[in-house]
Amino acid sequence: MTREETTKILAVLKAAYPHSYKNMTKQEAMGTVAVWHMQFADMPPDIVMMAVQKCISTSTFTPSISEVKKKISSLCWEAQELMTEDDLPEQAIQQARRIYEKTRDYKYDTPQEPTLYQMISNTESMKLLGS
Repeated sequence: MTREETTKILAVLKAAYPHSYKNMTKQEAMGTVAVWHMQFADMPPDIVMMAVQKCISTSTFTPSISEVKKKISSLCWEAQELMTEDDLPEQAIQQARRIYEKTRDYKYDTPQEPTLYQMISNTESMKLLGS
């Protein structure tokens, strides 16, 4: 997911939860975009948006990154179930396969932490640290 796509997703969250972002400074907003971008850089934006929409529909509070990742996990399980349906159009099954493939690393209940190598090789996180 690009930084621009991340900004668009955060704009949806801001529209859904305006009080959570009301007094945010520009620097805080830039930091929020950077953190969300780092956490979802490997995920297609449409899948993150699906997870965000699920959070919005069920929560009165702004979802955290870990909550969105849990919803991505549930998308994986739902996609896996859809792939076994016999009466779905082929296009829906193909979309379910794509979602499953992109989210299968998230399908476990416990969020998987990035490895140390992933963290030090992530140039975005190094920029935040001033390295």
